[in-house]
Amino acid sequence: RRPADVYVFLLARLGRDAEALEAAIHHFSSNQPAGGMAPSLLELAARSGQYDRLCEFLKTEGDLLTFAAAVVEQQAAERGA
Repeated sequence: RRPADVYVFLLARLGRDAEALEAAIHHFSSNQPAGGMAPSLLELAARSGQYDRLCEFLKTEGDLLTFAAAVVEQQAAERGA
C-alpha cells in the first residue's frame, strides 16, 4: 500500500492529476483510501475535472455517500462556486 500511496502522491505533485486519480482508483478502494500521503479521491477528481470517472468508480464500489459528495462538488464546480 505504501508504494502505491507514494506513486499517487508523486503523480499529483507533478500535476498529472487525471493519472493520479486513475492510479488511486486502481490501487485503493473507496472504503480503504490511501495511507495519508496522497490526495483523496475527491480532491483528485476536483483537480483533474474527472468527476464522471470518480462517480463511475464509486457506483461500482457501492459507496453512495462519497458518490453523493462527488456529485455535489461537481455541480458546485460547474456553477463556479
